[in-house]
Amino acid sequence: MAVASHRAAPYRGDATLIRQLGEAEIFPGMHHDMGAYWQRVCTGRLRLVDVPGDHFTCVRPPHAASVAALLTDEYRGVRG
Repeated sequence: MAVASHRAAPYRGDATLIRQLGEAEIFPGMHHDMGAYWQRVCTGRLRLVDVPGDHFTCVRPPHAASVAALLTDEYRGVRG
């Protein structure tokens, strides 16, 4: 209920959305819906990055390495 009733305020910064390539059976269509959702919410630059796995497995081996590399790149970009 909390997720369904949440109304997000516009996010005024740049953001990177890491999306899973696979579909989790309990969340059909979530991959594309999340991109559309964040494009409406984010008023800055939105970068969409797709990673292997579904909602649950994208952060587990062997797919976790892709997410870790993206986060490391983002961190290095911020830290200069």
